[in-house]
Amino acid sequence: MTVTSNEIRPERYRAALGQYPTGVTAITATTGSGEHLAMIVGTFSSVSLAPPLVSFMAARDSASFQALSAQPTFCASVLAGDQEDVCRALSVKGATDKLAGVDWQPSPFGNPVVSGSLAWIECRVQQQIEAGDHVIVIGEVVGLEVTGSGLPLLFLGGGYGRFSPHSRVMPAAPDVMRQLRLADLGRGPMQELSQRLGLECALVAPVEDVLVRIASALPLDRDLRPAPVGVRLPFVPPMGAALVAWADDDGQRRWFQRAPVELSEEDRDAYRAALARLRERGWAVTLADDRLRRLDDVIHDLEAGATAPMPDDQPLGPEVYDADLRPGATYDVRNISCPVLQDGRAVMYLSVFGFAPAVSTEELVEAAGLALETTREIERRAAERSG
Repeated sequence: MTVTSNEIRPERYRAALGQYPTGVTAITATTGSGEHLAMIVGTFSSVSLAPPLVSFMAARDSASFQALSAQPTFCASVLAGDQEDVCRALSVKGATDKLAGVDWQPSPFGNPVVSGSLAWIECRVQQQIEAGDHVIVIGEVVGLEVTGSGLPLLFLGGGYGRFSPHSRVMPAAPDVMRQLRLADLGRGPMQELSQRLGLECALVAPVEDVLVRIASALPLDRDLRPAPVGVRLPFVPPMGAALVAWADDDGQRRWFQRAPVELSEEDRDAYRAALARLRERGWAVTLADDRLRRLDDVIHDLEAGATAPMPDDQPLGPEVYDADLRPGATYDVRNISCPVLQDGRAVMYLSVFGFAPAVSTEELVEAAGLALETTREIERRAAERSG
């Protein structure tokens, strides 16, 4: 039944708005006398990028807010999914020292930053606006840092929980529309593969001279920080080998030319031989390398649309992805990649990340087999759609 505004009862209001999940953020400040203040809000939000502004809302009759509202600065700590105990400690009404027993460090302005939080954002109070029984506080961001890599704590329907990321596809962009349509067909199979292996999966497509991570999936029962979709990766040797192995001579030549340093003919022959072996195997395994680890760290901090640079000017040789797998041996693996083929040409590839150290050959082959099954299912769905 629809009700008008003058008939809306508080319990009905809470029931309806309780269907919307909110993040959980600790707002802290330090008084001139050195007293540390804290409160929990579920209303912290971005307001503006230029200039950088954020906001939160607090009840006007909140004793914690009345003390906080008199301070010129505040710090917002985004609580992690495993910090429900911290949230409850900072929510106790009437407590004289809510931060007692809570680990924290001082921010540049001396405000408490909750240890273990995912990020902190420090602000100078710009404006306070009365709105009904709440006050909207707008702060100018003067400092911030990402300090964690897990998933955030959420509040929904009277309880706390965590976000479980399903498969994600990057927003539509003119140069990747065809690839995005294919990625949509692969979301289900990719999510199933991620759940079965307990690892992160991604679909990567070539766009001119870069590689674009257009979709990804995480296992639902693991607290992982997903790599962003929409990130553009360098399409240089050996990156994208799972595509180039199915390219013609001209495609391989263009790939060689994009190397950060000129490849000798001997280097090119080594790559050609490795690509032939990769094509025969049907999938690529990339071994862990310090330069690739640095690249992965950079990728996780990029925004969608940004291009990741190679960590240095030295090209990675074919040996990082052309491992001669021996029965009974173990390997430190960065990822496995399998091409998605259409008309005999690799149009994108599926990668599986997050392997534990010292993966056995047998485990690798099993994972690669499941990944190949997934790419065949994507190909089948694409063929049905086009037919």
